[in-house]
Amino acid sequence: MTDCFFLDAGNGKTGVSNPRAAALVSALGRRSIVLIGLMGSGKSSTGRRLAQELGLPFFDTDAEIESAAGMPITEIFAQHGEEYFRDGERRVMARILSEGPRVVATGGGAFMNAETRARIASSGISVWLKADLDVLWRRVRKRTHRPLLHGDNPEEILRKLMDERYPVYAEADVTVVSRDGPHDLAVMDVIEALERHLLPAPQFPAPAIPPGDTTSKAASGLPPRADCAEVRVVLGPRSYSIFIGSGLLGEAGRRIQQLAPQAACAIVTDENVAALYLPAAEKSLADAGIKYSSVVVPPGEGSKSFEIYAKVCNDLLKARPGRSGIVAALGGGVIGDLAGFAAATLLRGMRFVQMPTTLLAQVDSSVGGKTGINAPHGKNLVGAFHQPSLVLADTGTLESLPLRELRAGYAEVVKYGLIGDAAFFA
Repeated sequence: MTDCFFLDAGNGKTGVSNPRAAALVSALGRRSIVLIGLMGSGKSSTGRRLAQELGLPFFDTDAEIESAAGMPITEIFAQHGEEYFRDGERRVMARILSEGPRVVATGGGAFMNAETRARIASSGISVWLKADLDVLWRRVRKRTHRPLLHGDNPEEILRKLMDERYPVYAEADVTVVSRDGPHDLAVMDVIEALERHLLPAPQFPAPAIPPGDTTSKAASGLPPRADCAEVRVVLGPRSYSIFIGSGLLGEAGRRIQQLAPQAACAIVTDENVAALYLPAAEKSLADAGIKYSSVVVPPGEGSKSFEIYAKVCNDLLKARPGRSGIVAALGGGVIGDLAGFAAATLLRGMRFVQMPTTLLAQVDSSVGGKTGINAPHGKNLVGAFHQPSLVLADTGTLESLPLRELRAGYAEVVKYGLIGDAAFFA
């Protein structure tokens, strides 16, 4: 192989454009971000936009090789064979990684070379863009420039490549799911994953009641219970309490009445949860003298749609809760996202209460203010950050969950320990 096979394509550095990018680039030091994955995982398109966002040079190793060789990779394979190409790919990777920091999109087989993996480990951060077979096949099936897919059954070849390469790709520093949707969302997924990997975990203050925080007094107006924990989320005027314990649905009316005296309340739930817990929630509101209404939607992810969102909004407006009213989300993550987004947009913003009934919702989606619905282009693409005013995590509702649902929630709890709390994980 001649030296001209490894000439640079000539990329220029554009400069860091924002503080978030600057912090990430600073944490990189001289290391490069190396995107790995199978053909069709989006390494080139994501890498190019990621480099632009971070103000770093971008290199596509396949494009580098083709430009220097003066022929497409299919011809390199045909004339010289795969082994010749892999040797050149290894040398290109060695040269590019010695000149970091930069964003590098690799060929699908580059990370399979032990020498290249070791070099990436010492000079870069490897990011695996992981995609399911159906996603990859949909992206590559009409392309003819993939030499490894030239055969009688290219989909089966792709499946075999997944079986062979995914266990090795799993050694990457960071894994990001490559899904259908705008490239900008994929870039943000990579940036967030890199931040978790490279930047120190934020240190949150201990729960405290800020000066002038009247919502705490309202939410905590009931006598304390020894078997009920309170976690305070400190966000200035948007601070709120998370109550955790069994039987909290029976206290929902009194706690909401303390939070918003004389306010009407609209419960949003799904058919499955309604059959189990809506009567108790409605009785609690009635006992507290709260005017209430209920909106019941079909269960499942399909309810996070424009159609169901419109129905929920119209039903809530029909109940005339007024801007001082409360929207209460009774259910899992789908209901919390849907009802929270309706509350964020109705009457230019209404208060809402999370009453999560699944473990996953209690430990994750009910906290933090992420709300939204799905679009044809992908999940959660239409939404808003809208903090709840109160979270009531009734642990008694977990008794009705199937084992699979409990495991899903527990996996999220374990993940928190893995991300940044060794003692909690242990």
